[in-house]
Amino acid sequence: PVFIRAVDTTGSSWAEPIRLDHEYLESNRPYSFGLVQGHPAVVYSIIGDEESTTTRFIKANDEMGVDWPLPIDTPVGAPLSPLVTVNGNPALMVYSSSYIRAADPLGAEWGEPYRFSPLAFAPSPLVVVAGRPTLAILLGNSGLMFMRALDANGADWPSVPLQVDSEASGDRDLNVAAGHPAIAYYYSELGKLKFVRANDPEGDSWAPPVLVDVWTVGSLSMTLLDGRPAILYGDFVTRKAKFITANNAEGTSWNHPMIVETDEEAADTYRATLTTVNGNPAFVYSYAVHSGSITETYVKYVVYH
Repeated sequence: PVFIRAVDTTGSSWAEPIRLDHEYLESNRPYSFGLVQGHPAVVYSIIGDEESTTTRFIKANDEMGVDWPLPIDTPVGAPLSPLVTVNGNPALMVYSSSYIRAADPLGAEWGEPYRFSPLAFAPSPLVVVAGRPTLAILLGNSGLMFMRALDANGADWPSVPLQVDSEASGDRDLNVAAGHPAIAYYYSELGKLKFVRANDPEGDSWAPPVLVDVWTVGSLSMTLLDGRPAILYGDFVTRKAKFITANNAEGTSWNHPMIVETDEEAADTYRATLTTVNGNPAFVYSYAVHSGSITETYVKYVVYH
């Protein structure tokens, strides 16, 4: 794995990448990136000799990510969600539908994972909502479910999640909009992109879902832009990255979407991430370029002004 950071506030120029693990030349399993105590940190898995799998945690010694220590081997499984800080310590979702949190801020020791089986569900974003770790999950034929831990560390969780929408499938993202948890998600029928927001800060009850767009596909990411929900997602027809913003902080109505990717050869947008840079929306996403039997994959960073 490598870490790379822009050298200016707009991301128009980037520094040389920093290799984080010199023992293995590449990480061939999923990784999880986040900020822990304001420092960049990564959890990643590697297949070593005889296909043994090792998961490691590494946190920069500074906020800029210039200096990095040696990585720490951990009992954490292959990561499934972004790395977040839960009650002061790093935490994430891992394979086997489990939640795990470090026992210390440095990630040197980790607690026992909380396994959600027999509730087998698709990978979920992990967000702190009203002081507790929270998930937006897909559970069998039950659709979109909301699950917030019963304590600040995530040591205990509800036995039954709360159903938010029975019509949901595919990728989803969880955030907090105007003080209440909110979820952007897909539904396979007509490729619907939907948005739903809770009626209260804890997510105990939810408003009806809002249809944002149709004929959508691929990875999606949601952030707040000037306090309003904004979503980066894929267009089913053009296969390109698309961006849309809500008209208000609650996300009850939405503007017309815009196509982000202008490269005519770009297709199959995935691994989309949306954030803000100097108050402007910034997109990072992967896309494929198909030429006969050859497919090349690119990563693109775009700031919209």
